Amino acid sequence: MPNLSIRLFSNQIFFSMLKDIKIIKTINPDLQRFESSLDEIIKLYDYFPDKILQYILETKGKKIRPSLTYLSAHLFGKPTISTDTAALIIELMHIASLLHDDVIDEAKLRRKQLTVNSKWDNKTAILTGDFIFSLAMKIAAQTKEYYLFDLISPAVMDLSLGEIYEIKFSNYFEINKEKYFQIIRLKTAALIACCFECGAYSVKAEKNEIETAKKLGEIIGIMFQIKDDMLDYIGKKTGKEIGIDIKDKKITLPLILAYHNMDEKSKKEIENLWENVDERNFQRIISLVVENKGIEKSEEILFQYRSESKQLLEKFSNKKIISTIKKLIEYLTVRDK
Repeated sequence: MPNLSIRLFSNQIFFSMLKDIKIIKTINPDLQRFESSLDEIIKLYDYFPDKILQYILETKGKKIRPSLTYLSAHLFGKPTISTDTAALIIELMHIASLLHDDVIDEAKLRRKQLTVNSKWDNKTAILTGDFIFSLAMKIAAQTKEYYLFDLISPAVMDLSLGEIYEIKFSNYFEINKEKYFQIIRLKTAALIACCFECGAYSVKAEKNEIETAKKLGEIIGIMFQIKDDMLDYIGKKTGKEIGIDIKDKKITLPLILAYHNMDEKSKKEIENLWENVDERNFQRIISLVVENKGIEKSEEILFQYRSESKQLLEKFSNKKIISTIKKLIEYLTVRDK
């Protein structure tokens, strides 16, 4: 079962990262408009959903996706009303998906607050998620930004598929690098790529520029996930709890690459340990992965993506935003939390 607390933790890290390298300052006026739009939504309803919406939006999180949408728009021009709409719709769809996820995972808390399914009930959470998703559709229709659904809907579908594939993948021990990258492209990179795509589209960038921005977003999403998976094995040095992916039986890149370096005895050992992961043996799994260069090899791939992302940035002309994104990319490769 996907661990939504991990997704939340990752969201908090990403926002902290944006703040640390002063990206938030660059787009602060845009985010203020975004906040105002969310607040206005609550005022539209004077019946039961307004209480739930108020509760949700009070704990609405770290504005990662709107931030990346605006950042992409700034690459090609000045954010427009279309950019604001894109940022709003993406965030609403994300919120709706989290409401459903909390029900699936039987989650009790989100951002240290009771989840909607815990404070009210599962039916209320699911129906509210449906309501918010429909609200996003209504906003797109009212603003005649129909193209947004052509861009966002596939990304939301990919997110769900990624979670489904991850559940299926974690049911048995299979070392498969291609499946790993398929999953992280779907569950993490697709929505970040969508943010970059929508941001570029909203300021009428050229078709090839939009595709390049989308590719850049995908790479940033992949880099973030690879680094996060590395930290699950070495996070003890940085204060992050380690071994959560292992306990959830998620086969990630460090394990995959380490496994290929292991002798037959070590392979058999880690396969047996994986059958019954508990507090006693997950530390041994970590040791085997580190000893067999799973972290080193993962870092090599991370650096390859870093080089690719910098090559893509050479195709853009806004030096200030390029510099900001380069800082983001460097942070992704060296972050320790």
